[in-house]
Amino acid sequence: MTLWLVGGALTLLVLALLIAPLLKPGTGATRRLDYDLEVYKDQLAELERDAARGLIGADEAKAARLEIQRRILAAANTAPAAPSARPRPALALVLALVLGLPFAGGALYLGLGRPGLPSQWA
Repeated sequence: MTLWLVGGALTLLVLALLIAPLLKPGTGATRRLDYDLEVYKDQLAELERDAARGLIGADEAKAARLEIQRRILAAANTAPAAPSARPRPALALVLALVLGLPFAGGALYLGLGRPGLPSQWA
């Protein structure tokens, strides 16, 4: 009986982990743009530090700054206006039904089954 309880608990845990992302609205595209902009800001700051220490020449710093600014503009122009991922409650419902079938079978067996009977194949 303990094995069945552990199996049922694990099935519920997997079901919850699979369904939770399907019910949340997606923000993947905006997070990617935010991440890219953070990286470019860090690159600009590092470029300024290197130029201040004299590790890079003024012309090279100007060219690198322009390239980073071009990348910022390109990233901002290619980002979608709305997040591409959206909640999928229908898929979550289908997944819950499919993973819930073993529970329905177990409940049916507990109500109608008789585990004390000998096997027909023995």
